[in-house]
Amino acid sequence: MVKLDAIVPSERDRLAAEMSVRQLASIQDPAGVIDLHGPDGASASVTLPAGVLRLLKDLLAAMARGEVVTLYSNETILTTVQAAEFLQVSRPHLTKLLKQGDIPYHMVGSHRRIRFEDLVAFKAQQESARRDVLQELTDQAVDLDMGY
Repeated sequence: MVKLDAIVPSERDRLAAEMSVRQLASIQDPAGVIDLHGPDGASASVTLPAGVLRLLKDLLAAMARGEVVTLYSNETILTTVQAAEFLQVSRPHLTKLLKQGDIPYHMVGSHRRIRFEDLVAFKAQQESARRDVLQELTDQAVDLDMGY
């Protein structure tokens, strides 16, 4: 299981992340070369794959907003509390979703455990269904000539 500790940005971190986001925004090449400088003065030029560069930009943008950031791999197994936080729902609501079979889980003793990739799949399915309903409502509004 790969999981980094949560990063709780200080005000100094937030400001540094804000500046970094602006600097990284200038990199247009999907895979970019960036120069890293450590606090000890060491430096290196690093070529980042496009996905890592996007992830770095997203991570820094979240830190610039003062959000706590945690990185999980797809193989990570979460507790119900962690899974509820990821989905931004209450733990009792998550437990209901698990019992209904909406999200796969397994038991470790008397505790439910959820694979991160199953949560990502559930969230994507929910967002897709939400978009479909919004599109249907928009289409109905157009059909009824409601000014959309």
